[in-house]
Amino acid sequence: MPLGVLATNVIHILAGSDRGRVKNCEGPGCAGLFLDTTRGANRRWCSTNTCGDKVKKSRLAAGAPGKAQSGPPTTSLPATARRPAEQRKINGPSVVRCR
Repeated sequence: MPLGVLATNVIHILAGSDRGRVKNCEGPGCAGLFLDTTRGANRRWCSTNTCGDKVKKSRLAAGAPGKAQSGPPTTSLPATARRPAEQRKINGPSVVRCR
């Protein structure tokens, strides 16, 4: 892209209604600016593949909230739904299926 075209686009963005969507990247050590075009205007990084991954990896390594849990998954299903299929009640009485 020629430098003149880039400069013209920057002027239009900064002088227009989109200037509030120009944001600083939240990546550690990144000084990048980007135009947030997301619907909710909640983009945080210039690139999810670089700055976003760095933040997510450091958070995971530090054990911060959002870390993948180890061990069995938790569920909010009723106790009957968590039982093995062979022990679930089917149409009223308890039925144990033979294989």
